[in-house]
Amino acid sequence: MGDSPNGARRSDGDGSTANTTKTRKRGFLKLLGASAGGLAFGGVGTATAQSGGESYSNRLDITGANDEPAHYRIEMGRGKLRPDGSTVEKWDSATETTAEGWVPDSNGSDTYYFSGNVNDIESFEFDEGEGQVRVNGQIVDPDGLSTSPDYRTITIVGRGEPTNYVFETGYLEPYDGTSERWDESIEEEGVGVVGIDGWVTDEGSVDKYVFNGEIERFEFKQGAADVLVDTVPVDDPESLTNTRKRHRITVQGEGSPANYRFSVSGELHGMNERWDSVSGNSAEGWVTETSHSDTYTYTGTITEFEFEEGNATVRVDGERVTDPESVPESVEERYIEFKGAGEPARYTLTVTGELRVADDSTEPWDDVSESSAEGWVTDRSDVDRYVYTGELDYSLRKGDSLFTEQGKVDPDQDE
Repeated sequence: MGDSPNGARRSDGDGSTANTTKTRKRGFLKLLGASAGGLAFGGVGTATAQSGGESYSNRLDITGANDEPAHYRIEMGRGKLRPDGSTVEKWDSATETTAEGWVPDSNGSDTYYFSGNVNDIESFEFDEGEGQVRVNGQIVDPDGLSTSPDYRTITIVGRGEPTNYVFETGYLEPYDGTSERWDESIEEEGVGVVGIDGWVTDEGSVDKYVFNGEIERFEFKQGAADVLVDTVPVDDPESLTNTRKRHRITVQGEGSPANYRFSVSGELHGMNERWDSVSGNSAEGWVTETSHSDTYTYTGTITEFEFEEGNATVRVDGERVTDPESVPESVEERYIEFKGAGEPARYTLTVTGELRVADDSTEPWDDVSESSAEGWVTDRSDVDRYVYTGELDYSLRKGDSLFTEQGKVDPDQDE
């Protein structure tokens, strides 16, 4: 990365939004197991180990279930594996990339440390019996460890001058130790690590991150650098910022197993749990302990939420929801009308939720997307009407004159 950049410092700005609190922490030495990075470095219950220059910073615990012995197999991808000699037995066998062994019952366990990231576990299976698996202290579905999510990479390459960048997404962790002590993690209350405020300096110095989800924000606060996403150069890195409003929902365990499912009206992305199921605009998953949380980003609104079993704490955009199953009914639709005043007048509007045209009222020359619109009206018989959710922002071109009307949509009345 090079020497410490001029002006590199700890920032105490919190980056808060109306319903969330963001904080900054120096470096990526420890990401909590309950964070958006869920099973990243040094999670809950992890004892970091060093061996031969390799950092075995993740912990895998395998425990028997019931009173029956269970036989397991592990295969690593990019990372390396090291058994805890105090727990494995003589009938267990392990190399740097594979392991197999037996756990006798719920009172017996085998422990391994591994380097890299949790997605470096290529496969895990119980080929005889059943058992319980914890990664960094968090109970996981063993079958999910064999399913690789759609992880992506972003690389920031220095050009020879101190460059300060900000990158925000969903799940995020540094790749192969490229993050330095002056890089600050951005954390969101109830979610965990969602971004990085970092520096590159020397020409060719590199910061690289693994992430899952959309790029919510990318900007240079000072200087400029080359940026690659999935090894592809980006001509205008700041254009990566997602201009469409995304929301975040987090389901956190309360000490006992809880099975939930929900749907949204827009796009849905899982951020950290590979054993939870996301299909189209719907998701289903399990949470257990208070240190266990699942986080998703979505556009639009939550159209359905229910617990199939148990209960858990639910937060939407950082705000706790008292009755999660009432979330779909709590989404309020409103309308806005633009009426002409006798001369052509131009308007623009954007919303933080969903936007749609009501009564086919717009004309072919009006430009309407899922969250914004730009249009024209002329005389008072010319009316453009929209229905939306979320917050509204609209403007008129200077000098134009028109009438507007706003109100709530009656769900029992046809538009």
